[in-house]
Amino acid sequence: MENLKDKVAVITGASSGIGKATAIELAKEGCKVILISRTKQKLLDAFNEIKTFTEDVTAVVCDVRNYDSVEKAVLAIIKKYNQIDILINSAGIAIRRSFKNTSLDEAKDMIDTNLFGTINCIKTVIPNMIKNNTGAIVNIGSIAGLIALPDLSIYSASKFAIVGLSQALYYELKKYNIQISVINPSATNTNIFSNESWQNDKDNTKLMEPEFVAMEIIKAIKKKKFSVVLPFSARLKASGKNIFPGIYDWYLSKRR
Repeated sequence: MENLKDKVAVITGASSGIGKATAIELAKEGCKVILISRTKQKLLDAFNEIKTFTEDVTAVVCDVRNYDSVEKAVLAIIKKYNQIDILINSAGIAIRRSFKNTSLDEAKDMIDTNLFGTINCIKTVIPNMIKNNTGAIVNIGSIAGLIALPDLSIYSASKFAIVGLSQALYYELKKYNIQISVINPSATNTNIFSNESWQNDKDNTKLMEPEFVAMEIIKAIKKKKFSVVLPFSARLKASGKNIFPGIYDWYLSKRR
């Protein structure tokens, strides 16, 4: 999908972080941008900011954890535009705690948002993409979906699932000319770190900016890349774990 002009792009988690940054880049490319978020005021703030880049932007309050809410939003979008060309599944949360200290409510919220939020959106969008025999779906994974990290067990589980889901859909949907990409960024400077569970994290100084991730997402759509790991150092870590698992286990154990 080299030319994105006039493509209809739906972005979840669009009120901040990677979602908002990607929406801005898509607007610059000439897309018709639909912003989805469950937080109304933050969504309106993002809407006003993105409106400086394009007049064709729509904001929809929607909770991706709720299938009925997603279906209603998607049907309204299709009614207005007749099609959805691009779906960016960016809504996500992360709580940093040991498994024993993570409550079941916290675990459920992460799984419902990160995994079922993505599933709900794909389920509602692909009938239209199949009908039109075209489309691009970008799922935001994480380096934690390639390397299981201590104190991020549930988050890692949700992101490992996103990677597996993306791999399966890549083959299932290829015959319908639907492109699947999974973007696996390392720590990025977003509101994900505003949760109190991250306050004592010592790695927060090594953060990528969401604008960098957004530009890589655009490249992935245009060049039909399936898997992107960011930054290069994270790609080396993911590869290194597979090639030298013993050394990586020693490294993580040393950090505990």
